[in-house]
Amino acid sequence: MTRPMAPSVYILAFCWLWFLPCPSPTPRPAPAPASRAAAEPKVVMVAPDARPRIIAFRLSKRVVYGGDTIDGEVETTSNVASVEARIASFSMPVPRVAIGRFALSYVVPRLPFFLHKTYALTVTARNARGERAERVVSITVR
Repeated sequence: MTRPMAPSVYILAFCWLWFLPCPSPTPRPAPAPASRAAAEPKVVMVAPDARPRIIAFRLSKRVVYGGDTIDGEVETTSNVASVEARIASFSMPVPRVAIGRFALSYVVPRLPFFLHKTYALTVTARNARGERAERVVSITVR
């Protein structure tokens, strides 16, 4: 007679499947404006050892469904070396598209009903010394 598997095994298996890599994020192409100076915001220039700052943060959607594509842009000071987006224990780098500008497009994976809820999305900007600035927004998965 075989012994049934404990429920924790099923939970671990699901968590492992949930954290499988999704389609990789791709940098969003910058629009090709007629006047480059008029289309791009000015970059806040600071010394390399200054504290990093997030100037602006935009998401295309705050309520998402499985299969949706969500676009994000982060404007930072000139000394920011990297930007990371984190939801729960899932994080991904936000590719740099220009000095002080980071952007990505991401396809939201289809998730089971019990993971449909509101999450805190933390965007972290770091300079070369490791100092960081954070901005937190809520995003709802349905």
